Amino acid sequence: MASRESSIDDLPSNRPFSVQLGLIVALLLVSSILLISRWDSESENNSEVYEIVEQMPELIGGIRGLQAKVTYPEIARKARVEGRVIVQFIVDKSGNVRNPQVLRRVGGGLDEEATRVISEHAVFTPGRQDGKPVSVRLAIPIVFKLGNELESLSDESQPSEKQDVYEIVEQMPELIGGVRGLHAKVKYPEIARKAHVEGRVIVQFIVDENGNVRDAEILRGAGAGLDEEAVRVISEHAVFTPGRQDGKPVPVRVAIPIVFKLDNEFESLSDQSQSSEKQDVYEIVEQMPELIGGVRGLQAKIKYPELARKAHVEGRVIVQFIVDENGDVRDAEVLRGAGAGLDEEATRVIMEEAKFIPGHQSGRAVPTMTSLPIVFKLR
Repeated sequence: MASRESSIDDLPSNRPFSVQLGLIVALLLVSSILLISRWDSESENNSEVYEIVEQMPELIGGIRGLQAKVTYPEIARKARVEGRVIVQFIVDKSGNVRNPQVLRRVGGGLDEEATRVISEHAVFTPGRQDGKPVSVRLAIPIVFKLGNELESLSDESQPSEKQDVYEIVEQMPELIGGVRGLHAKVKYPEIARKAHVEGRVIVQFIVDENGNVRDAEILRGAGAGLDEEAVRVISEHAVFTPGRQDGKPVPVRVAIPIVFKLDNEFESLSDQSQSSEKQDVYEIVEQMPELIGGVRGLQAKIKYPELARKAHVEGRVIVQFIVDENGDVRDAEVLRGAGAGLDEEATRVIMEEAKFIPGHQSGRAVPTMTSLPIVFKLR
């Protein structure tokens, strides 16, 4: 009987131990779940990102639905800034957008709005490879057009008139009167003057077989009316001796920087000689840098990326860089990309293979900012 009483008395003291054991097990389970969740999250962030997959991500609601979410920035509306912003991002395994970045800028608040609308409103059915959802890198254009506030997809898909336009020719077009003469035609926009907006606008266009400019568009904008003025001055005042291939004049695609600086309305050659706090880098000089061996020789050094070859990706990558006083290249960056490894290869070939006769100002070699197109075309 005493033995039974003893065992009964022991039961209450065992209960707290059972409760403690249960709590420990529960805590271990919760910790395991949290660790697995964290591991899954890190695995997602570090997982392979595909450029091309068997089933590409699909935008739910389509481009038209996404464009309908755009809120036109007031500064851009007042300055009549329009354009096409290209945003690159990753669509993850759940169809959500992460890591957005602007590939092609317009300015005037349009870049920020394009990033916002994609980050906040774009949802996709995820891409799939081998039947499984995977992370895929994509790029989408957001078009800003005053009037009906967006450019419809049908407008975007209208083909332009077909014509052979060269990227590189034996004799490139030459601007009559030079860049300095063209800068003298610039009228500084009043809104930019009041807001103390300065910048460098790069305009791409075609010089036709008569030396006239057509199809001008902004590659890199500055906003506040500077983009429109750069396009105007080039469209209305730029005249070229046409480019030639096999002795015949041909249409050639060209890009020119127009520099806006408030000191005296535009950046002249004398302005260029003024040092900045960081470094004296010129946009325009009396004798621009000259690529030794020419663009054709540089193109011959290209190693076509295997990913781009397999996916049949072609394109034109524009790389901006500084040619220093020794003729070496530094600070290369892609102004206009094509993806699938082409951007990296264009940067590589310019950084490793391009050698220049340096630009000269007042008879001395100076660092000069310039840009080059690298064309990728499969044979």
